[in-house]
Amino acid sequence: MREEESEADWDAEWIETEKKMAAQASYGFRTWTPAPEEDDPFDPADLPDFEPVSPASQPDMARLFFLVAVAVLLLFVLGFLDVLMFDSQWWIVLGLLGFGSVAAGVFVSAPWAHRPDDDGTRV
Repeated sequence: MREEESEADWDAEWIETEKKMAAQASYGFRTWTPAPEEDDPFDPADLPDFEPVSPASQPDMARLFFLVAVAVLLLFVLGFLDVLMFDSQWWIVLGLLGFGSVAAGVFVSAPWAHRPDDDGTRV
């Protein structure tokens, strides 16, 4: 075995280390104390002014796309209530129009560009 091959007496070394630790009362496993309180208390008034969120690239187009999506949703509700009767192909076309309209509305709601240090996340 490895212990038998080495000529060190590990038990004796551990006993000696325990004696050293017992002799030094400030050196041990549970001698940690917190640092003295040096921080100033937190005041939210000291925070810098926040930068406003970048405006939408095309807010009028976004509004138009979202209104089209709401109109398509209204048509679907009227169709569900059997007020409107369309062929199944028209319902598929209306569904694609509504989905595309929402996607386009989200796309044009995004800002044109970001600052160089802005990664695009919003919290």
